Amino acid sequence: MNWYKHALEINNFQDRNLINHKMRFFEDALIHLEKLSKLVFQNAKLAKQVNFSLLSDKKMSSHPSIRKLLVAADEVALDNPWKFSAFCKEAIGHIESRLDELEQERYDWSHKKESTSVKKGLQDDYR
Repeated sequence: MNWYKHALEINNFQDRNLINHKMRFFEDALIHLEKLSKLVFQNAKLAKQVNFSLLSDKKMSSHPSIRKLLVAADEVALDNPWKFSAFCKEAIGHIESRLDELEQERYDWSHKKESTSVKKGLQDDYR
């Protein structure tokens, strides 16, 4: 198995906390992009600045498909606000799908049937 597949697995609470942090970042990005898709019609320059700060964020570099949409939106922000809004909405769709994946990973880890670690409390089988 490759190193990046091991990096995506949740093995302990620290990994789960990293997933929770990524989810909060994406939820904030969703809120920003929804507002940006409307703000561009009133103040395109400000929308471009906020979009640039979002796409230049270090966490966004791990998601090239979303970053590519934000770069395309940044290029047309001043000229065509409708295209900017469309790119923002497409990025919202990508972020929502990534959020669903992260939620599923977190759910699978916290509700897995066979745990390798011993949990406190009563055990089903007494030895």
